[in-house]
Order: sequence, then C-alpha cells, then structure tokens
Amino acid sequence: MLPPSALRLLPGGVGARIVPARPQTHESASRRPGLAELLRRDPLPGVLVVDSRLDAIDLLILRELQQDGRLSIVDLAQRVGLSPSPCLRRVRHLEERRVIAGYRALLDPQAIGLGLQAFVSFRVESHDRAQLERLRATIAGMPEVLASYSVSGDVDAMLHVAVPDLAAFERFIGEKLLTLPVRDLRSSFVIAVRKPPGPLPLDHLEAAAAGGAQEP
Repeated sequence: MLPPSALRLLPGGVGARIVPARPQTHESASRRPGLAELLRRDPLPGVLVVDSRLDAIDLLILRELQQDGRLSIVDLAQRVGLSPSPCLRRVRHLEERRVIAGYRALLDPQAIGLGLQAFVSFRVESHDRAQLERLRATIAGMPEVLASYSVSGDVDAMLHVAVPDLAAFERFIGEKLLTLPVRDLRSSFVIAVRKPPGPLPLDHLEAAAAGGAQEP
C-alpha cells in the first residue's frame, strides 16, 4: 500500500479519485511545500485559498469597515495608524481583490414590515447542469430570498426567506417555489433573532499574519 505522502487527491466531483503522486527528486524532497502553496498549485473544488498578502494593517482595516462601512478614509486612517493616502490605497487594493466585496445598508426587517422569516429546504428534481443553472438564476431573482445555499445532507438547498406575514409566505411557496423543479420542501420559521448576521471573524487570519511576521 502506498504511504499517504505518495497519494494525491484530484478533483473529480462525487467520483474523486486518488492516484500516486510523482516520485520526489532529492531537490524537491528537501523542501516540502505548505498547504497554502499546494492549494494554489492545484485548488480543490469549493476550497478558497486565503490571500497571503493580507497583513496586520489590512486586517485592521477590514475589522473597522465591518463595524462601520461609512467610515471616512480620514477616520479609518486614524484608527489603523496610517495617513489617509496609503490607507485609501489599501482599501482600493482590498476592493480590487474582492476581499471587500461591497458596501450596503443593513435594514431592520421589522421596521420595513417583514415580520416573518423562515428557512426553506428542498431537493432538486434533477442534477442536470443546465437545469440547475436555470433554477439558481430564478431563485436569485426572487426578492423574498435573502440568501440561498447549496448544502450537504438529505436536502440539496436551503433558502433564507423574509416576507410580511404567513399569507405572503404561502403565496411565495405556492406561486413561486412550487412552480420550480423542486420537491420535499421543509420550512422552519424564525421565532426570534438572538444574534443577527454580523462581521465575519478575522482571528484566524490575525494569528496567521502574526506568525508570518515572526518568520525571518
């Protein structure tokens, strides 16, 4: 049996296969690449490789903007210890790299009459690629759907839905969702929001940045 070091996982969807890796030369064996480098060479499906160019100041900027996206560059620069010009360059660079994907206002659903939220899961009728793409595009165009996820387990997808009331929810299910090639719908209603969606955690990146800063 081949040792783990001689195996390499190749992307292949459900039928992913393992094949022997190429024999190592003396030169290649002397330097073992890290996981991030391996993934950059041959990324696996669904695996996001963290950009190693994020340093401690970038992470400070991200933390501050997640808390308040309306900060002026002057205020942001003061908080992260930069002058405005280099701070602006960093923000623009983060936007260009899509680390900062956008800015938006967060509305209170109750204040705008969206009194009912639910999570709706379902299975798809077919896994035909073209049909799935049409299904995803249709769901993406539904204003009631706040978020749509492909998930593992006994269902294929889960939707986060917000509507004014139960009557509106019934219309959404009957007039929209059930007209699509889906089955086995299940709904769970939100009783109370104990913690609303908030800033993404950055601690794991800060630890990595600190570790990298200590290397020679």
